Amino acid sequence: MLPPPSRTGNGRAAPEGAHGPLGGLAVVPGHPSGSAWVPSRPAPPPRRAVRLHTLGFLAFLATLLLFLLAVYLPNKRNEILAAWQARLASLASDRAAALEAWVEERLQDATLLATFPSVQLLAAATQGPPHPLAVTAQERGHLEEVFLSISRTSRYRGIYLLDAAGNLLAASPGAPPLEPSYLAIAQRAVARGESVLDFHAHPGAPPAIAAAAPVRLAAPPREAGRIAGAILLSADPTESVFPLLAREPVPTASGESVLVRRRGHLVEFLSPLRHRPDPPMTFTRPFRTEKLAAAAAASGVETVDEFVDYRGQAVLAATHPIRHTPWGLVVKVDLAEVLAPLKPHAVLAIATGLAFLLALVTAALSFWRVQQLRYEATLASARARFAILLDQLNDAVLVVGSDGRIREANRQAEVLYGYPRHELLGKSLLSDLHPPDTQGAARDQLATGLSRGEVRFETIHRRADGQLVPVEVNSRRIELDGGPAMLSVIRDTSERKAAEAAQQRLVTQLTTVHRVGRQLRTQLERQRLEELMIETLEELFDYELGGVLLLDEASGDLVPFAVTSTVRQAAGSAPQRQYVTDAKIVKGQGITGWVAATGESVLARDVTQDPRYVKLREDIRSELCVPMKVGETVIGVCNLEATRPDAYTEEDRRLLETLADQFAIAVHNTRLFQQVRELTVRLVEAEEQERRAVARELHDRVGQTLTALSLNLSLLQGSLPEATRERLAPHFSDMNALLASAAQEMRDVMATLRPPVLDDYGLLAALRFEAERFAARSSLQVEVHGDDAAPRPPAAVELVLFRAAQEALTNVAKHARASRVTLTLQQHDDGLRLEVADDGVGFDPAAPRQRGRAGGWGLLGIAERVASVGGTVAVESAPGKGTRVIIEVGEAGARHGADRR
Repeated sequence: MLPPPSRTGNGRAAPEGAHGPLGGLAVVPGHPSGSAWVPSRPAPPPRRAVRLHTLGFLAFLATLLLFLLAVYLPNKRNEILAAWQARLASLASDRAAALEAWVEERLQDATLLATFPSVQLLAAATQGPPHPLAVTAQERGHLEEVFLSISRTSRYRGIYLLDAAGNLLAASPGAPPLEPSYLAIAQRAVARGESVLDFHAHPGAPPAIAAAAPVRLAAPPREAGRIAGAILLSADPTESVFPLLAREPVPTASGESVLVRRRGHLVEFLSPLRHRPDPPMTFTRPFRTEKLAAAAAASGVETVDEFVDYRGQAVLAATHPIRHTPWGLVVKVDLAEVLAPLKPHAVLAIATGLAFLLALVTAALSFWRVQQLRYEATLASARARFAILLDQLNDAVLVVGSDGRIREANRQAEVLYGYPRHELLGKSLLSDLHPPDTQGAARDQLATGLSRGEVRFETIHRRADGQLVPVEVNSRRIELDGGPAMLSVIRDTSERKAAEAAQQRLVTQLTTVHRVGRQLRTQLERQRLEELMIETLEELFDYELGGVLLLDEASGDLVPFAVTSTVRQAAGSAPQRQYVTDAKIVKGQGITGWVAATGESVLARDVTQDPRYVKLREDIRSELCVPMKVGETVIGVCNLEATRPDAYTEEDRRLLETLADQFAIAVHNTRLFQQVRELTVRLVEAEEQERRAVARELHDRVGQTLTALSLNLSLLQGSLPEATRERLAPHFSDMNALLASAAQEMRDVMATLRPPVLDDYGLLAALRFEAERFAARSSLQVEVHGDDAAPRPPAAVELVLFRAAQEALTNVAKHARASRVTLTLQQHDDGLRLEVADDGVGFDPAAPRQRGRAGGWGLLGIAERVASVGGTVAVESAPGKGTRVIIEVGEAGARHGADRR
């Protein structure tokens, strides 16, 4: 800010060249403009006045206070430090224990999930024989609902299952993308064979804490199972760890708790900092910084001592390592605040010096006056240099009078407007440098600046050649020649506007890619996937021919998968799918065939100059083609063609490559989803076949044995003498009763393993049979409603619905505290619907629940079985309102599953 204008003794403005905001306009020899603002220089005053007696007073006061400062105050200081050290050590120990307990819970969750049968099944399937099917790293479908329920229950951001090579097998829906930092933690767990927990972060996302546990396959006793992969849990530290650390060590102005770890030659600060705005995991300090408290904590040192913190501020800190992690905890308070209670003890020393305060103030004022005179002399010299430096600024500077005419201008103003200085002076800023449509606003802005004293705005100015330039204007009112004027700093914002437009375009593209990526991850139906791909390409690119072609390895042809339905902007708008099919694009031929063969992108700015191009249309001039890969395998290409040369840029290539990667994963997921569904159906069928075999063995072997025992017992009883038979009659009766009970129990076990009524009479009859058995065991009232499905659904569907009903009834008996249960089976055009409703205590399905309680693993098991036949499970419940479990199997699963054989 410029200083106010100086006034002479009679109140009038000082003469030009003597004082004023610009120091007066004077001719400077050799100056490029011929003149500059140069102030007059006041004569510098004497510099050594009253210094000696000031220093004398200071020395006397220092000698008087030296004794108190050297003896009494150090002892008090040590007492205060000892008390604070004990307090900080206790606080650090308590918080470290809380953190360690939290860490232990996360590791236990990861270890427990690693033993889950579905997790081990999917992980084992990637290891080859003896397992029947090979499942690749992208198979996530059937565990998504399991992981989603667990992540909601324990408030995890995401749950992932990876194989031993780090490939993703499954993840909870909505989980953040699997970044390299996630993989590093999972790979550490696989390499060590034990659970691992640490922070991780990636660009554009908040930090998280990942817990990983190896997935071991079953092994003989006393042998360690083979590690087939890892479970990875991602937790949000802002919900648990950071709030614990955010509490001050004690109610202090500077105290804080900080979590750190070592990263090479740096100390990384993992938690938010009280005295810095840096986000977590973005601020570091050199590890070898002398007496750095964070370095001691990251080294695993447990101590309480004087250190420096990340600001370089002296602190009293307690450091403590956190077990099972590479973290260290620092609990600290500024040393200045710790020693604040020492101040009252220094009152004696200060009071002793009060007698000399008046003299000291007098000396200080004298010294200040000398310095003030020196400053005024320096300021006068600086103002002279200011005029020269003004012409070296990168921004244009104008002095505009209240009438809007330009009074002064620097050299950059000549460059900006294209006028020499002598032509620029005197021009009207309002009419000569503004286009007609902004002249009215310019007058208002000048009036606002003169009335308010300053104004800042963006507008459009006009150069000498008529070119319009966007500018940013920062104006401040000054006094010039006894009247008001505006000193304006004007900056050309053309480059900034262009950069903002490019940035906005990039943000729009990234937003679209992110949105499409989320949609692609959950889209498993081919028709909708095709539509989504084309919608994305048409939204982001300008082309006439374009789409996605998949590689048929058997024939070597590129087959249309998702292409624009018509040739865009082409006469006749011929169907493009037929157009591409008729062209018969083969791997290795043409640009698209070359990309499919080599896995490398091609940006042809002019296809007529590219020998690989195979001419299909005379008007095509540009082509952009990128591969679609799953791992290192090319499964297809994304291809765009335009009728103008140079239609695509390197930025377009990178964007299309990003989309192609997401398209490839989406296509691969649709294939894997079908494979997983078929695998699950086969597993369910295998389980039921085993149940049937066990039931048959019980009937054929144990049943025959019991029958033979009954016959032999009857023969034995008949062969005994009359007297002996009468004496042993009670024993024979007991043995017959035991044989009858054993036979009945065997029939119950056979019915549980595989109820014959299900095969003979269908699902509804089997549900009624199970309802009667359940009512007899539980004393609950059970009702079954519905009609037999016509035609009967496949055996796999009937089995899944029957087992789901059994599990739902078990849940009711364990948790619902109900008196009545109703099973309803309905057939409709879309398939089958089974509903199990009770009048029990109910629960909140959206609230986190403990494992083993209502809605826990039992519902997860039901969901897994139903998903194997393409069905869905919904739970409706509320506290005190009972519970309804609704199971629906669509027409595809209900009518086209495995046959009954």
